[in-house]
Amino acid sequence: MILKKFLIILLAISLFGVFIYEGIPESISLFYDEVECGKQIDGYPYIYISENGENAIAKLFGKIPAKQVKLNVYERKTISPGGEAFGIKFHTDGVIVVGLTSVTDKDGAHTPAKECGIERGDVIIEINGTKIKNAVHFRELIEQAKDDVITLRVKRGDVENAVAIKRYRSIEDNRYKLGIWVRDSTAGIGTVTFIDKESGVFGGLGHSISDVDTSIIMPLGDASIVDVNITSVKKGRNNSPGELRGTFSPIKTGELYKNTPFGVFGQLTNTKNYSDEIPIGLKNEARTGKAYIRCSIDHEGVKEYEIEILKINAKALEGKNFLIKVTDSSLIEKTGGIVQGMSGSPIIQDGKLIGAVTHVLVGDPLKGYGIFIEKMLDEIE
Repeated sequence: MILKKFLIILLAISLFGVFIYEGIPESISLFYDEVECGKQIDGYPYIYISENGENAIAKLFGKIPAKQVKLNVYERKTISPGGEAFGIKFHTDGVIVVGLTSVTDKDGAHTPAKECGIERGDVIIEINGTKIKNAVHFRELIEQAKDDVITLRVKRGDVENAVAIKRYRSIEDNRYKLGIWVRDSTAGIGTVTFIDKESGVFGGLGHSISDVDTSIIMPLGDASIVDVNITSVKKGRNNSPGELRGTFSPIKTGELYKNTPFGVFGQLTNTKNYSDEIPIGLKNEARTGKAYIRCSIDHEGVKEYEIEILKINAKALEGKNFLIKVTDSSLIEKTGGIVQGMSGSPIIQDGKLIGAVTHVLVGDPLKGYGIFIEKMLDEIE
């Protein structure tokens, strides 16, 4: 009888431990002045800062170490929230393979790219040792090569390899071809999330600029930032995402130096029109409930609109830490909810910049996702 009770208690403790373990975050974010060695972390009654202050430990019943938790520590800082729309003219480093095709010469059809293992999403950097400037240059180098077998420098993920491929002269236009469709540029509208008014360094979008056909993050060659005049909005509807539409200024106002899964980052030349600085809020401070986004959807400029944070997922990858819903009737009337071009709109709660809008739910334009601001700030540290 005693043994049975003991086993029941042991089982209950084990199940409780599993329940607690599953709920333990992978990481916790604090400001430097909140780090005190051995201290229990506010809001987490079972997680304690380690004795050396380098990480945190989840303890069962406050005694038994159960899991190590990564501790992210930040300086308290203030920064100017954005909301301004901007235009991007993006050129890749090399050319992206967006499709494979056959080449027909006098002897018949050939598939040289497929035969040498080239795939959609590969990035071709060089031809015969010459760096590729753009798609036109790519075609010129193929045409000008001295031999029919040429060498490509191909990047797939983080790995680069030399690939030998044979060109064929197409009977369609009498030009040499490799059976590859490529892309070298894109353009679009995004929203500034934050800016350091002193240095001009800014972050926006909250997600990467990716190729529309292959979904790979487009390798950054050079990218200009220009002012954009929002002329109209295509309203979002269920299963039909909306978008901001506008015209680009011919005058360059900045440039990008980084394209990452957590946003784009660069430098702007004019910062005087941006708003006053506000504190940043870490993921531990974010909560469900009322919040605001800042965005520019017409000629009236940046305005704040009310939203609701429905769910917070600290473990989510890339840009889906918040599930949000637009509740502001004026924004719903103008846009139908979240539309393309609003990516990067800063999310403000309790007077703090806590994140940015990243995606819209295609099936419900009133809802979308957001990213923690600290993930974006990590990219410029």
